Amino acid sequence: MGDFKPIETQEELNNIIKDRLDRQQKTIESSIMEKYADYDDLKEANSNLQSKLEELQKESEINKKTIADLNSKVQTHETNSAKMRIAQEYNIPYELSSRLNGDDEESIRKDAQMLSKLVSKNNKVEIIPLASTEPSTVDIKKSALKKTLQDVKGE
Repeated sequence: MGDFKPIETQEELNNIIKDRLDRQQKTIESSIMEKYADYDDLKEANSNLQSKLEELQKESEINKKTIADLNSKVQTHETNSAKMRIAQEYNIPYELSSRLNGDDEESIRKDAQMLSKLVSKNNKVEIIPLASTEPSTVDIKKSALKKTLQDVKGE
């Protein structure tokens, strides 16, 4: 204990404290460096994951659009199929089935009923011949009499 030297000036105190603070600073820095030694690796991994996430989000948007397009096509095909089926039920010609309107089966049926009434009226129009195509009974009797006379004469 004989080495103790009392501090007599502020400058000596500052030097002693500075040395102690420097040692503490180096200890803290080395501790931090050990703790965060893989910081650069984590930063790179985070960057890679971020770019993957962006790619997956783009792909997801493309897939959502594709699904929406396919659902739209399926809906169109189902509607067309229902129109064809309902047109057949109401004896509407195939060519007119695309003219049926409606978003659901009930509205398509209502339209088919109305169109069926119009189509069936047009189908029931009878064409009346201008002249009779059947021989009249007078003509039959006349021709039979004429034939008999010819037979008698021997012609």
